[in-house]
Amino acid sequence: MTLTPQQVKDLGYDPTDPGAVLRKAIPANSKGDSGHFDGSGDIKTPKKRLRQSGKPLLNELEKSWRNVLIASGHKVLEQAITLRLDPPFKRYRPDLAYQLHGTLVLVECKGHHRFREKGIARVALAAKTYPMFRFELVERNGVDWKISAMTP
Repeated sequence: MTLTPQQVKDLGYDPTDPGAVLRKAIPANSKGDSGHFDGSGDIKTPKKRLRQSGKPLLNELEKSWRNVLIASGHKVLEQAITLRLDPPFKRYRPDLAYQLHGTLVLVECKGHHRFREKGIARVALAAKTYPMFRFELVERNGVDWKISAMTP
């Protein structure tokens, strides 16, 4: 819809300010979807952003440990928490989280791969930065699980 300057004036806006109608039409608190004005008189609302990857959040090792925790009666969160870290890392997102005796336990599952050392260093820094949480490093050797508590 395109308005003429006279129509804008009739609505009570200043016709010399081209954004007056647009500012009135789009409230400031519109959940971040403020849209944009392309000059044609129409308000274009951006499309909803999609997740970049369609892959599942957890790999097979993480799913296996999650199933062990669920079978033992824990309610498990999958990659639901992000912690800010000091350099050289910016953030840490544990694979799993659950509550044990009133303490939040953050779990990192590691297999044998080339990025292993960096992931362990990130967990160690998170354990030092956030001593109020319990951090566990879970490894799988064949059919056996090895659980290590990361202490600050």
